[in-house]
This record gives sequence, C-alpha cells and structure tokens, in this order.
Amino acid sequence: MAAPIELLLGVHINQQPWHETDLFLGFGNTPNNNLYAKGSDLERWRLRLPAVTPYLYQGKQYYPLDAIPGLTYQLKPSTETLWITAPAAEFTGTIVDGLFPQNPRAQHTPWGGFLNYDFLGSRSPGLTAINGLLEAGLFNDWGVGTSSFIGQNINHAHSQWTRLDTTWTHDDPDTMTTLQLGDSITDGGMTGLAVRMGGLQYGTNFATRPYFITFPLPVIGGQAALPSTVQLYVNGILKESQQVPPGPFSIPAVPVVTGPGTATLVVRDMLGREQVISSSFYATSNLLKSGLDDYSFSIGKLRENYGLDSNDYGPSIATGIFRYGFTDDFTGELRGELSTDLKDMSVGGAYATPDSGVFNTALAVSHGSLGQGALGLIGYQRQWQTFNVGTNVQLASPQFTELGYNGLPAPRKQITASVGAFLGRGGSASLAYVDQDSPLFGRARLLTANYSVNVGRNGFFTANAFHALTGGSNNGVILMFTLPFGERSNVSVGTTRQNNVDQAFAQVQENLPPGTGSGYRISTQVGPDPINQAEYDYQNNVGTYRMGALNTGGQTSYQGEAAGGLAFIGDEVFPTRQIQGAFGLVQVPGIPNVTVYADNQPIGTTDKNGDALVPIMRPYQNNPISLGAGSLPLSSQVNSLQQNAVPRYNSGVIVKFPITSTRGATLSINLQDGKPLPAGAIVRIEGQPQIFPVGLDGETYITGLAAHNKLRASWDQQSCELNVNMPETKDPLPDLGTYICKGIKL
Repeated sequence: MAAPIELLLGVHINQQPWHETDLFLGFGNTPNNNLYAKGSDLERWRLRLPAVTPYLYQGKQYYPLDAIPGLTYQLKPSTETLWITAPAAEFTGTIVDGLFPQNPRAQHTPWGGFLNYDFLGSRSPGLTAINGLLEAGLFNDWGVGTSSFIGQNINHAHSQWTRLDTTWTHDDPDTMTTLQLGDSITDGGMTGLAVRMGGLQYGTNFATRPYFITFPLPVIGGQAALPSTVQLYVNGILKESQQVPPGPFSIPAVPVVTGPGTATLVVRDMLGREQVISSSFYATSNLLKSGLDDYSFSIGKLRENYGLDSNDYGPSIATGIFRYGFTDDFTGELRGELSTDLKDMSVGGAYATPDSGVFNTALAVSHGSLGQGALGLIGYQRQWQTFNVGTNVQLASPQFTELGYNGLPAPRKQITASVGAFLGRGGSASLAYVDQDSPLFGRARLLTANYSVNVGRNGFFTANAFHALTGGSNNGVILMFTLPFGERSNVSVGTTRQNNVDQAFAQVQENLPPGTGSGYRISTQVGPDPINQAEYDYQNNVGTYRMGALNTGGQTSYQGEAAGGLAFIGDEVFPTRQIQGAFGLVQVPGIPNVTVYADNQPIGTTDKNGDALVPIMRPYQNNPISLGAGSLPLSSQVNSLQQNAVPRYNSGVIVKFPITSTRGATLSINLQDGKPLPAGAIVRIEGQPQIFPVGLDGETYITGLAAHNKLRASWDQQSCELNVNMPETKDPLPDLGTYICKGIKL
C-alpha cells in the first residue's frame, strides 16, 4: 500500500457540525474514496468500528470509512470539510436519562436536639383530666436518638408516665440501609404480622434515597438518523422533551404511576420528519427491579403491653426477611421467625406482566406450642384504564401461629375481593367483600360499596354503604356532599342510615394555614342521638392550640390542647411548632424581621439575631428555603435568595445566608494643608478590594461601610489614611461631612 496523504478536515456528521479539525489518511487520487479515520475519532463520534484490520500509522489505528455499512461521505476541498452521512444503526446507543430527580447528599448534621410536647385537657361533668405526650431527641452526623413518653391524668396524684419507644437510628443513604438500637418494629412480609421488639435491627431503607425507584419501570427507545427532539408521553401526558444525537437511543426508566398504561415517543428530526413509537406497560410496587434486594434482620426481645408498661419485654426473638428481584417480572421473598417456643418460616413471590396483572402467592409453616401448622396465600390484582379487580385468599390450619398472635392460632380464613370502575365524569365506584374466621373475633362477613363523583366545578359527592352477612341484620349507608370555598375552607352536609335509624349532619371548617393563622370547625348531627360540636384552632411560630366544646346526650364537655416543641441547634434554644421529619435553622446574620419561605410558603420571620426555625422538612430531599427580598434592608446584599436544605431523618441542619453590607455614604476628604484630595484619586476600605473614585472638592461615595472603618486614599504614587465612623441612621444616603487624610506616604 502506498504512503498515505495526511488531510486535516472539519467534520460534519449527519448534518451536525463537530466544531473540530481531525486528521484523516487518503490513499490514491480520488478524494471521495479510500479515506481512513482514526479509531478514537470514530468512537468519539459514536460510530461503530468496522470489522476489518486497522491500518497502523504513527502508532495509531485508522479504519477505512468505506468499510462501515451504509456510510457515505463527501470531501469539500474549498472549505476543507468532510460531510459524513451514516445510517442510525451504525451509531452506538444513547441513553436518555435525567427524567427523575437526583438524590441529593445529606448535609452536615451539627450536634443538637429537640423536644416535642402535646398536652390535652378535658373537662366533663364530674371529671377533669390532663394527658400528655412527649418526644425528645438528640442528633449528630452519627445518627439520632429518640425517646417518647405518654402521661395519663397528670393533674392527679395517681398520674402515670409510661415510656413508649427509645431508639438510636443510624441511616446510610449510600447503601440505603438503617441500623436501629432499641425499640423497633419488624417486617411481617406477605404472611406475617409486624411486631414490636427491643434489640437490634438492620435492613434496607429506601426512604434514605426518596427519588430512587424500587420497582421495574418500562424501557422504550428508537432510532434517529439526524439530530432530533424526543418527546415522551405517558398515558397521553407529556413527561419530558429532550434533544438526542443521531443513532439508537433508549429511555431506561420511563416515569410512570403504578398500573397499566402506554408510553409514546414522538421523534422529530431537524428536517421536520416525525415518527411515533408506542409501548404498553404494567408497573407495580409489589415487584423489585431485577437484581435489587430488600431485607431486614432483627434480634432482641418481644415488646409486650406497649403503652401500658414501660419495660415489659418478653421472650427472645430473631426475625429475618429477604426479598430479591430475580427478573423485572418476578420478585421472591423468604422470611423466618424464631423465639423460645415458636419457629415459623415462609416463602413467596409476586409475578406481573402487562398482559396478566399481578399474581402473588406464599406458603408458611410453623412449629410451636399448638403443634405443627401451615398457611397458604394466593392473590391477584389487575388494573385496566377503566376497571380494576383484586382478590386475596389466605387459609391456615388450626395449629398455625406466628409472632403477634400471642400464642393463639392465626385466623383460619381471610378472604378479600374487590372490583372498581373509573367512569370518567361519571365518577368512580367500587364493591368489596371481606370474609374472616378468627379464633379471637369469630366469623365475620361484610359487603361494602362506594361511589364518588365531582359535582359542578368544585363540589364532591360520596356514597358509602355496608351490609353485614353474619351476626344478624347490620347495614347502613352514608351520603355526603362537600363544597370547598376559599383556599382552606369547605362545607359538608349529609345523612346516615344504620339499622333503620336516620340522622342528618352538617359541618363547616377552615383548615390551618402553613404559617401563622387560625381555623375552626363547627358541626351538628340531628336525629335520635343529636351531637353539636365547635372547635377553634390557632397556630403561630411556636405552637398549635385548640379549644373545643362537645354537647351530646344533654351533657357538655370541653377540651383544650397545646402542642409545640423546643429545638436546640447552633448553640441556641428555639421555641417552635412540633418537629416533624426534620427541621432547619435559617441564619441571616444580624438582620431581624426577614420573611423566610419554605416550599414558597411563608414559615416565619428572623429574630433579633437573624435566626428563624423551619420546623417541618422532608428528610433526604431538597427543601427549598428562600428569603423575602422586600423584607431585607436596603443596606444588605445577599449572594443568593434561595438555598436547598437536605437534612437527615429527625435531625436538623443550618441554612446560612451570607450577608454583605452595602451601607453607603458621601464624604469629603481634605489633606492636612486644607486642600481637597485631588480629583481622580481612589479610596479603598482596608481589607476590601473595591475602589471608589474621588471627584471635585475631594467628594467621594463609598459603599460597604461598617460601624468603624479605616480608609486609604492613593494618587500620583502618594497615599494617606483616615478613620471614618458610620453612624446609626435611617437615612439611606447620609453625608458624613469632611475628613482629614493624614500621614502622606510617597
């Protein structure tokens, strides 16, 4: 082969300029044949390498463009450019991602704590009682420790405080796991019961990465010959629009809600040509994505008489559950429990496809004081665009039991079945059947029906009916119409009929606002058992308060409630509303009365130190915190009016908005001989980079002044210094008078 000719050419691929110049090798005298491109350049252009032996030149591998199937090219010597046209199949695939929010990293958690309280007082004829609920917590980057207590009749000598839960929790969002020491609740899985225990528990916790999708999502893709715009529709609703380069592309996780649906791609290239690609899907949270596991392991002692006794721990127990997504269609589950006189285990799984719906089945066996027993479960759920059906059948032998049944047999039979329909503007309707045979509660069979529909622009009508098929004639129906008015208010009227007894009711209420404000609820029920009730609610930055009265049976009782909290963070204690989920301390140093917004809702104002507490935040998520620009002093400048807070569970974070002073003033500067500082001189505040020019008669305007300032003036390779005090004044542009600049230096 003859020696190649080196060509430096600008590249266009499928009419898309790459804005670069690359080296090509030419063989022979024909410009549009026998052209070789560097292998690394082909990979960068996302073109597949041809299955031929590369040509080695100066240590680099070059491939003939003619060996790529379907590829054509044209060299334009006048512009030194190469125009390549390649079929979409010869490009490597593009993954269209970013349709879901990324999980943010939790911020540093300073040492701190909180105390929530809720006191409820009631007074009725012959009885006055005050009950309370307390929850305390301490936190840092290692986790959070919480303990809760309930107090009954704390206004009497025989008052009693009972401990509820005491737990140290450590979350690891990177592995999506949680370690708990103390009181916790086990995972019952498909066939078991969740029970309270004290000890150690470790397992997955997907809530530490709330934007992570655990169940399989449909995949859809296509091909684009030219740069194109891809629009993704799910059930006819536009979800995303993105640009894609030429070649195959795929969306590996279409954002959908659970149930059936259709994902549609509309691909429109730069020439206006359009193609439409559709795919059906069935998404369900019963499944795990292929290769994803979900587990929980516990060891400790069973908690008994919860809420009645602070430290009643029973027999030692060990439990474990492991779920694994074998494929996107099938998820398996293995669970086991072990205690002093009981051993049980179960195996089960869930299977779903777009054509069949969701099947779930499980088998469990136990060995304990009742003997050996078995339990079987089978269920099916299916949703269509209009209808949905579901059934679940669980049967157990008389000797089968598990943790949570306290030595009694499990229910012999539990059958549920339901059917529903979405009727568009006609509303929605459902019918459900329950059949249970329990050693503790006996036999019960119940049939319920529900219907709801929008009425007018804002009204909403619901009808609920039930009929007991065992235990004599027991049936009833509730009809209710609700009409919202205003932003937080609604009125409801309705009637009930149960066992041939009719009663009518009406209610009007206004919910509490996100910030400071009030609400109320007034209701009445007329009939054989009349009930009248009134309630007033008030909420401010430090608590929520409720007062109410109830009249029934000719007697009136009264209630009052106060709920709030204390938060310790940043070496300060703040009275606040109850801490829920997580909280944050907003710092605007030294600036009071600044309005603070959380999720674009006013949540409070800063105190005299520039601090404000946000009592409710979502753990491990972005919580937008912003400042009201109109409430900031004119002399203050904030680099950014919004930040995202990402706290850990039951913990606090500090959100600091750095403030730069823009306090400005005019002054005149004279030299020691009484002459004004020359025009054109510059003045700088010591320690700051900004310079300020001097005008006629030594006048200058300076911003960023503190209470005490040292200034340096410079001109013609000379300089001098002066001290300037900024007085406290409401004047936005004060004139500070004339100052003498001393100590001229050459």
